[in-house]
Amino acid sequence: MLRQYLAKNQQEYPFPKSKVMGEVWRSTRKRAAKKLCQPTLIKIQLKNLRNYAGAIFYKTKGKDPIATKRFMRHVKLETTMNYLQAINLDEPEEYITKAVQLNTPTTIKEITELSNAGYQYLTEADGYKLFRKPK
Repeated sequence: MLRQYLAKNQQEYPFPKSKVMGEVWRSTRKRAAKKLCQPTLIKIQLKNLRNYAGAIFYKTKGKDPIATKRFMRHVKLETTMNYLQAINLDEPEEYITKAVQLNTPTTIKEITELSNAGYQYLTEADGYKLFRKPK
């Protein structure tokens, strides 16, 4: 439901005032718990959804803490950093990996292009330099 809401409301501040959100959340949560016969749904707090929205924004928008701070309407970056520390970063990240063969006429040019494109040097193996960047 949150993903659908965020897809439909793509303005800079997609959420209404906190009091209205709390009332709507409590009624929606109650209806869902009753409809699905899942009384444990009533224990999900609204702040958990807000934290989830912030985590999804951070992970999908280039991992920019400043943009996440604005998205979550925090005044201090320290507050945002507290949220970001709680994000589960154990999920494997996806990378684009490129290899450059050493001792060829275009080696320097290829390395320069990869570096300018945001690739980071990983290691050297079997006459190749390996570079990667997040997808």
